[in-house]
Amino acid sequence: MKRFFDGGRMHELKSLEELYGRNEFAMAVVYGRRRISKTALIGEFISRSHKKAPRFTATENTDTVNRGHFSQNVSTVYPELSALTSFPTWESALEYKHNEQREKNLLL
Repeated sequence: MKRFFDGGRMHELKSLEELYGRNEFAMAVVYGRRRISKTALIGEFISRSHKKAPRFTATENTDTVNRGHFSQNVSTVYPELSALTSFPTWESALEYKHNEQREKNLLL
């Protein structure tokens, strides 16, 4: 894996690190065709600086199912939410993250 990031993906990794370092709300969308290591890029970004972040990949499923899976991933990373069965809406999930953001930089 190290060899992969020492090559072509270092620019993208550096861009994510610079975006994270800003003292403001920011959003990066990582997209592309299948099997080009988008998940590996995000995983490497998180692990290099030991950031806490829930990992979630949406599936071609219902909104309720995706929100349930997302909620499970969030409660794994943030134990204080372990009693949460599911965020009732995507807005409530983002609102939670927004309120937490006031104290520290968080990844979603």
